[in-house]
Amino acid sequence: MVAYFKLQNNLFMAGGGVIGFLLALLNYDGLSERGTYATVFFIAMYVFVGVIVGRVASSFFANRRVKSMTALLYQQGKPAEFLEKFESLSDKVPDNVVEYVDAKNKVAYAYEALGEFEKGLAVVDALKPEELKLHSLAGTSLTENQRMRFYLLSEDIEKAELQLARLKELKEEAEGRANTLANNLKECVKLAENWLNFLKSETYDTVYIEEEIQYAGNRIHKSEMQLLLARMRHAQGQEDAARQLLKEAEASGEGLYAGAEAKRLAAAWVR
Repeated sequence: MVAYFKLQNNLFMAGGGVIGFLLALLNYDGLSERGTYATVFFIAMYVFVGVIVGRVASSFFANRRVKSMTALLYQQGKPAEFLEKFESLSDKVPDNVVEYVDAKNKVAYAYEALGEFEKGLAVVDALKPEELKLHSLAGTSLTENQRMRFYLLSEDIEKAELQLARLKELKEEAEGRANTLANNLKECVKLAENWLNFLKSETYDTVYIEEEIQYAGNRIHKSEMQLLLARMRHAQGQEDAARQLLKEAEASGEGLYAGAEAKRLAAAWVR
């Protein structure tokens, strides 16, 4: 997380080094008895340890600051506040590290939550995770899945079909190489297939979408899945179930795209 706060990190490490040097001076009499070379060595060790302690302290505070910001998005469902605090911060992360890709995908997800799909897609399209020296596959998978969500939400069936094939390729690449990532991509593919099949009026699995709602880790995803399932129930002629899901989506998605869309559909389906 220190990549988000480069200046803070440098100041903490410099401060730690200075404190280490001052501690060495306080113990100079004892150190000097060991001889000149030993004295220099131990002073350097004091400084080095101080720098390391400063780095650890910087990492601790950086983690807390980033977690408090991301909590606005994932736990509290406040994408606008998240963007206000986080988007400019994400620009400061070096673009050749996976933290940058992760940060920008969070920004894109916030735009998704607000229904600003074009802005979010522009953020994703500007990324080049395949050029990362480390964690390229993970960064690429994260980015391509976020792109898939935009295509599905925008109901761009042609692009979504091509994107689904891309996700399947990434899943196959991850199998045997990064099992956790492969399992995550397997779930992404399964959701995308169901969603896309619904848009194409083909066979889809509503039980899987119900599970997505049940185990949703944040209310952005939960409200979007409730909205999707409501549309599925409506297409199946289950009007009462569809309206109930719209009420739930409107409640869990208050202030979000899914909540506003649920409200619009509820009014449209009454006619």
